Amino acid sequence: MRILFIRHGDPDYINDTLTEKGHREAALLAKRAASLNLGTCYVSPLGRAKDTAQYCLDKVGKNATTYWWKIWTTERVGNINRRILKTVHGVRFHDDPDKVVYTYMLVNTMLMDKLHPGLHEFCKKWFKGPEGKVRKKEAKENDAWILDMYDAYLERQAVQ
Repeated sequence: MRILFIRHGDPDYINDTLTEKGHREAALLAKRAASLNLGTCYVSPLGRAKDTAQYCLDKVGKNATTYWWKIWTTERVGNINRRILKTVHGVRFHDDPDKVVYTYMLVNTMLMDKLHPGLHEFCKKWFKGPEGKVRKKEAKENDAWILDMYDAYLERQAVQ
């Protein structure tokens, strides 16, 4: 198995896209991508990564799955700090044509209410009350709680 990690072109962090230079870099990368025999492709949900990847994907006629992040973090174990690879879970909305996976930080914003009415309030209430205390404890142990929260949101939307 061969795994390729490709970093995005020159970023425009403010607009989460690429600069003119970044677009030129991505176009040059796409020419090279044609000879790389790419298999399954994954891309970060960040605009600069998606914009870079799109040049390559268009060139080779492939699609990419936008997937949740893996991040390096430090965890204290006794007297030792250890680096661990952590999965940051998120929600891929069933009706999102871009198949983006949104982390909790993004799901719990007013911006999501435009796409998914009531989700922001639902997310805020998820940790309230007696069940909320149990959920808070689970959330500290495992980020996958966000998937349960979204399933409950969908159930509530179906009832309404």
